Amino acid sequence: MTPPMPKTIYLASPYGFSVHQKAELLPPVVSALEELGLKVWEPFARNN
Repeated sequence: MTPPMPKTIYLASPYGFSVHQKAELLPPVVSALEELGLKVWEPFARNN
């Protein structure tokens, strides 16, 4: 039996608009969600 695929969530947040918030506030949120077994689709990580 194969393990279940993690659920993917889209993380909509204002933290990516500021360099400071993107570097300091966003990573702990993403990490906490990943620790819960979720795959996080974070749009600011995918755009320059």
